[in-house]
Amino acid sequence: MKDRFSGTAELSTAFDESKNHIIAGEYEITDVNKKDNNDGSFTYTYKAKPVKLMELKEGGKKVIIKTKGSHSQRLRGAIWHLNPDEEYYGRVMNEIIKNIESIIKFIDI
Repeated sequence: MKDRFSGTAELSTAFDESKNHIIAGEYEITDVNKKDNNDGSFTYTYKAKPVKLMELKEGGKKVIIKTKGSHSQRLRGAIWHLNPDEEYYGRVMNEIIKNIESIIKFIDI
């Protein structure tokens, strides 16, 4: 079995191409393609949208890399990070919508 990933993110600075980079992240899988290799094995290609990325720089310094996506997509990702269940997501969103005025007052905006 072979696995492949593809996706895009917006970088604040260019990578130094002469060095290797360690990038960790949280991704939303948006599509899976299963290809039969005709030898009893399969190649899976995953399209992954980065939700949050982090690069480990020299000296152990961590840098957060901004990801593309709307605020609603980022909110969904944050909720799914807490509990990846569609029913839970629906309940949280319903409560946010129902209590939006109180939430805005609470965060003092």
